[in-house]
Amino acid sequence: MNISIIITQEEHYKYSQEICDTIELSALLRGTGIAKRTPDYIQKKMEHKDAVIALDNGKFAGFYYIESKQ
Repeated sequence: MNISIIITQEEHYKYSQEICDTIELSALLRGTGIAKRTPDYIQKKMEHKDAVIALDNGKFAGFYYIESKQ
């Protein structure tokens, strides 16, 4: 394994749909009511540098974003 954890950038937008699908599947498997996210929503988090992505040799391995109320 060669996992890199990176603050997201525009080059990571291509993972947006996969991230959304992963969030939805995870919620279904856990039986939680997490809100469904859209690729556009994920890209906004990336654009504002409010997210990190984990890549294993360039393949999506994980994602985290910050949600804050101002």
